[in-house]
Order: sequence, then C-alpha cells, then structure tokens
Amino acid sequence: RAHPLAFPLPGTRLPNLGELKLNNSVIPSVRDLGTTFSRLTVLWLSRCGVMELDGVSAFPCLRELYLSFNDVSDLSACMGCETLEVLDLEGNSVADFEQVSWLASCLHLSSLTLEGNPVSTKKGYRKRVLEALDGLAALDDIDRSETVEDEDVDTMGGGGA
Repeated sequence: RAHPLAFPLPGTRLPNLGELKLNNSVIPSVRDLGTTFSRLTVLWLSRCGVMELDGVSAFPCLRELYLSFNDVSDLSACMGCETLEVLDLEGNSVADFEQVSWLASCLHLSSLTLEGNPVSTKKGYRKRVLEALDGLAALDDIDRSETVEDEDVDTMGGGGA
C-alpha cells in the first residue's frame, strides 16, 4: 500500500523551485505539500487522489494548477488565489455552480477546465460558468467567443444547480 508523501519534501532545500510535477503520486490534500514552496508557479497533481484543496493558498506565486483526474469537489480553498491563471480540474467531482462561484475571486484566472465533472453535464453549464467568471478566456479548452452546439442540453437529466 502506498503511503502519502513517503519522501521528504524538497521545499526547504529548493526554496526557489518554480515548477513541481507530482503526477501519479498519493497526495490526498494540497496541504500535505507544506508551506515551503513559496515561489512555486506551476504545480501538477494529476491522478494523485487529491480530495481537498486546503493549503493551496500557501503558494502565493502559483499561476498554473493541474489537478485532472482526482476527486476534488470543494473549490472554496481557491478563494483568494489571485495569481492563479490556469486551473485544470478535468475529471473531478465538482457537482454544482456554487462551487464554481468560489473561483470568481481568482482575479487572473483565464483558463478553466471542468470537463468530466458532474457540473459540466448540467443545463446551461457553459453559459453559467462564463457569466460567473467573466475574466475567463477559455473554458474546457474552448475560447470564450466560440459557440458550442447543444451547450444548453442537459446530458444527464439532472437539470440546473
């Protein structure tokens, strides 16, 4: 059985580290990474079993966060991540528009991926997300200005928020 973070983190020895790729590791919470990566700008945690984003604010310079294929459902920890520009949450568990609204405080967020989350199957998904996050240039790798066919179709039959 794998143990979460069974290696010493290099944050204290590499205080100027700008990018960290830990894909396919076992990291249930961003908080498990600690607070020593103060200059980190890009973080990859795809397929790591991440369930919680608590602790993401410990990275004051973070511009890009790649969290695809985890089990994240609560986005409230992203509130105030003002430097965040790219957030990839493909294949997670974000279920409603209330969670997406937490991202409105990410003032520089320009690219968001929520494809494969329960919220992405809801009626009016694209329109509602783009209205809530008016600074987004791209949603699910599709430019804001592009019209998506059938974007108001509820593919799961669950209706709105």
